[in-house]
Amino acid sequence: MGIEGSYLNIIKASYDKPTANIILNGQKLTPFPLRTRTRQECLLLPFLFNIVLEVLAIAIRQEEEIKGIQIGKEVKLSLFTDGMILYIENPKHSIKKLLDLINEFGNVAGYKINTQKSMDF
Repeated sequence: MGIEGSYLNIIKASYDKPTANIILNGQKLTPFPLRTRTRQECLLLPFLFNIVLEVLAIAIRQEEEIKGIQIGKEVKLSLFTDGMILYIENPKHSIKKLLDLINEFGNVAGYKINTQKSMDF
């Protein structure tokens, strides 16, 4: 599932030292550097996010210590545009390994859990 060659170079160039311009009264001002590497409303960003999130999803699916619920077959998670829902059979048993995987993923990919949007039930 890797991106290589020309495609990877185009993506890297799009996010390497990004700048923005402001047009004020029809006059284009001097470009300034962005603090983050992504531009707001970037059409490529959801696709890239999903590629990266799939790496975490694969790790969760393959981890035997994390037990999903049984619906014919074992189901551990569902992925959505910008997040995931986890279906864990025995959270007390699985939570440590799950959080370890999420933290490891976050350290590598630069993502973290948004506790404002997270809940359990």
